[in-house]
Amino acid sequence: MKTRMKVEAAMNAVVAIGLAIAISGCGGGGGGSNTVSTNQQYLSSASVGEVLTYNLDTTALTYSYTITKSAYGCELASASCHTGSGTLLANPDGTYSPSTSPTSKLNVLPNGVLVGSIKVDLGAGTKDIPILGLKNPIADTASLAGTYNYVSMQCANKSQGVFSGCATSYGSVQIDQVGHFSICQQGDVINSCAGGNAGGSGTLTSNNDGTWNLISNSRTIGYMAALRSTNGQSVGFVDFNDAAIGGYGYGQATLSSYPITTTLADYVGTYFYRSTNPFSPAGTVALTKTTAATGMVADGPYQYSFTADSPWNGMMAVNSTGGTSHAITAGSGVYAYVNPYLNMYEIGVKLANTSSAATVQSSQFAISSPAFTSGSSIPVAYQCTSNGHTGGAQLPQIDLSNIPSGTQSIVMIMDDPQAVYVGGSVYLHEVILVPSVTGTSLSIASSGTSLNATISGSSYTRYSNIAPCNPQASPHIYTWTAYALDTTINGATGTLFNGISSSLLNGAYSSSPLTTDVLFSSTYKSHILGSATMSGKL
Repeated sequence: MKTRMKVEAAMNAVVAIGLAIAISGCGGGGGGSNTVSTNQQYLSSASVGEVLTYNLDTTALTYSYTITKSAYGCELASASCHTGSGTLLANPDGTYSPSTSPTSKLNVLPNGVLVGSIKVDLGAGTKDIPILGLKNPIADTASLAGTYNYVSMQCANKSQGVFSGCATSYGSVQIDQVGHFSICQQGDVINSCAGGNAGGSGTLTSNNDGTWNLISNSRTIGYMAALRSTNGQSVGFVDFNDAAIGGYGYGQATLSSYPITTTLADYVGTYFYRSTNPFSPAGTVALTKTTAATGMVADGPYQYSFTADSPWNGMMAVNSTGGTSHAITAGSGVYAYVNPYLNMYEIGVKLANTSSAATVQSSQFAISSPAFTSGSSIPVAYQCTSNGHTGGAQLPQIDLSNIPSGTQSIVMIMDDPQAVYVGGSVYLHEVILVPSVTGTSLSIASSGTSLNATISGSSYTRYSNIAPCNPQASPHIYTWTAYALDTTINGATGTLFNGISSSLLNGAYSSSPLTTDVLFSSTYKSHILGSATMSGKL
């Protein structure tokens, strides 16, 4: 689990894992209902170093939380971030969404697991922080004892909910009957850590609230909680909160005890996932069987082979882009995955059946372009004509589908999150305003020019500064993010903008740009019914 903090500074990540998981062996899949009784309390871990109690009432459709351990001082009763509450929206697929964040999914499972999010101000504006909650967590070391697989994302630095120096990891942990633990990175701890590296050891001490302090080298490195499922497996989380240089950092690990017996059939199914990958934050992944020990992972257009119980019991080796990556796939419910080449941490819940997966996927607000597939390289025709590029400087067609019900207008923002200027702003390339929306789909036509251009269509206005124009040797990831709003806008005189033109997009050079996707989503979050993102590389 220990990162050693030898991570390139350029690998910055916002650890905002919109978790949506079921726990292995707890009944998360196989067609069971996700309905739970009303008024439940869960011990929860947030992905930014917070532990909290989360109360949920699915009859009154309300929730509340109190932060009990914090990396930001939120455990203090006097702190503004100490508590929070709100109302819920009941979704047709059996999940819930906080009314202030309707695009977030809250999964409540009858096995004692809750996955959702809280909105909390960590000093730089309100953030949507995902949480993993456990009901009736284990309270004694004898019950906690066992051998666990884990996957994790850990970061060397934190600043107001934004993490940097992040790296993924996987491995195993052994806990004995009196609470001593030992960690094996990338290896099997019960097989003398064969093929791995010793990742540290220490002692667990109870806080008498369902959480356990992980103490190593005379300091608390984080908190652990777990529950025992009906098939005898224990599952849970570690919430890392270690400021020591070269220590364990900040972040989260998902744990699942070694399965008693599994077959490849336990892994097969369709999972709805949330990911730290900002260009694919949510979607569905399907695991299918090809032989007795191997299968295929299909995530949209991407397909990779995997080997079950590899490199040891309960793990899954995935032949992904860049090399071998790893997942926890023990039991019938959990899919927790890390990819070190993309620096990505992903967790998914097994859906009851394939048709449910199709419903979830098809109901999502989506943005796409016939010019290129999201995540792929941007074609020359849509690149700029400067900084060594000889592109066509065109604007691609943008297609929007599954526009949320109640949408009055749409704003699309295209920027380069890796082109960061003094003051923290990023380079803004394009804004599209759709002042009035009818129907569930919309197409924004391509254009032959992108440089300081204003293009008016029958239902939209497109303001462009310049086409993608990365001056650096290493590729940048450009993002197109569309926001469906519950209010109307009217171009340059709209209520959400005090005037906009192609020339004003050059405000991206300053520390106070006109807007970016991050600024827009934060400022107008109360109006956003849904958002959709696609990306391209240059």
